Amino acid sequence: METGRNTVSETDPISSTSYARALGRMYGRIWSVPTATLRQAWRWIAVVFVVATSVVGAALCRELNGVPGVGRLLEFVAVYVVWALVWTAVPMLLTANRMTTRMCVGSGLLTATGLSGLHVAGTLFLPRMTKTSQDEFGLLGVMFTVIGWLFVFSAIVVVASSIVGSVAKDSGPLGIWLRTSR
Repeated sequence: METGRNTVSETDPISSTSYARALGRMYGRIWSVPTATLRQAWRWIAVVFVVATSVVGAALCRELNGVPGVGRLLEFVAVYVVWALVWTAVPMLLTANRMTTRMCVGSGLLTATGLSGLHVAGTLFLPRMTKTSQDEFGLLGVMFTVIGWLFVFSAIVVVASSIVGSVAKDSGPLGIWLRTSR
């Protein structure tokens, strides 16, 4: 345990929630709010479930691509909605509703924009990148490609949250508007 804080050490047996706890610490630091504690561990489990389900949901949105004429647009909109809902809910869960709804929605929309763009880029480039990596380095190359893609995914989440956090701390009208809603 860290001294003076209600956090769980990195070596605790709840390793499946480490991603959610790391996200919670990130939101707490960026937005200067307390995050879920050990007594609220259900929030970590909920986040793991929500994120895992959303990845499956975003992948299932590819089925909309088969709709004649508007399939690609439907797929993009569906993926955007999935990510917007998830990345609005995640900070609400991890900060125990200590953030304003506007900040969480703003972060969710900005994150969804980035992740939807990543989805489009992945559709266009990821198969070729994976094939090239596999041809050159075998399974290790595929793993590096996947890990690299996950780094980009994570960077989008962090950057979107940081942008919203910075704007919310500003004394301008947008910052005031983001901070003054529950």
